[in-house]
Amino acid sequence: MIGERRKLLGFDQRVRLEWLEAAAGHAASGKSYEAIREALLDLLDGVVGGRRYASARSKTVTVLCRVWGGVVPGAESLRARAIEALSQVDASERVVLHWAMSLAAYPFFFDVASIVGRLLELQDEAPMTHIVRRTVELWGDREKVRGGSQKIVRSMTDWGCLTETSAKGVFRRRSPQLTIRGDLASILVEAMIFGGEQTAVPLPQLLRHPVAFPFQIEVTAHDLRRSQRFEINRQSLDLDVVSLTARA
Repeated sequence: MIGERRKLLGFDQRVRLEWLEAAAGHAASGKSYEAIREALLDLLDGVVGGRRYASARSKTVTVLCRVWGGVVPGAESLRARAIEALSQVDASERVVLHWAMSLAAYPFFFDVASIVGRLLELQDEAPMTHIVRRTVELWGDREKVRGGSQKIVRSMTDWGCLTETSAKGVFRRRSPQLTIRGDLASILVEAMIFGGEQTAVPLPQLLRHPVAFPFQIEVTAHDLRRSQRFEINRQSLDLDVVSLTARA
């Protein structure tokens, strides 16, 4: 069964990387949610069809605003750290922050990413038909689920996280994977725990989590302890289990 928060489909539009960059930039400048929304509506005028309300343009802006506009309860401090990191990482690394905030904002995005990651682990390729079928098994057989999962995959391709093979509708992960360490890895790990609605996750599972398939996460239990965002509990002789602190 899908929990209360996981009833939100939401991410049902194709989103380009440059639009996420614009949304993040407005958030970093301290604009309010409404100011960000108005700026993005202007940006997409003539690019995405429809008027300012109840249109594809409005729905796309809603996705962007939920990712960076700060409307996800419980993710406020994660968003603040992601905004702070925007100016501290290379342009090529900012996709990690967009990915992390999308995981935190949209359970639907989290589940589609996890499905894609599992397929890539099994066979190095993720056919769209398989992705849609597995998404429908989780979220129900609705047109929005079918269309939304396809738009997420196309968005991931736009972000450079997937590449489409010569066989149309068949995808492979970015190559090489982007290696992430330090604060960037800490932000992604927090988003993975928060977005997956898990209370505690073994560190080896986080490092290999299918939802982070575009990236190679290099982080240790010691690194996470230093961030003060996490609690690390040792189970058995060599298994560290990671949970979020109350102040995270």
